[in-house]
Amino acid sequence: MDVDHEARRLVAVLAARHPLFRPRTIDRLVRRIFDEFADSPVRTYLPVLVQREAERRLRDLDHDFPARRQAPPDGADVTALPVAEA
Repeated sequence: MDVDHEARRLVAVLAARHPLFRPRTIDRLVRRIFDEFADSPVRTYLPVLVQREAERRLRDLDHDFPARRQAPPDGADVTALPVAEA
């Protein structure tokens, strides 16, 4: 299995599903999760496991920053909004 190829494919899928996050952020997350599974003896389903874990973490982060999904009210200080990019 080519981890780089799978990571790029997963980033494309996840970026389309989670537009709140930059592809660069999703790429770092996906690669970190692949690293977490590096010692896994069975690698056949690794892309599926990584995608599920990344989806879960992105959903959790998305719920942590609900203000980013809505347009700020007129006159709001948008600099005070939380930033999902780390």
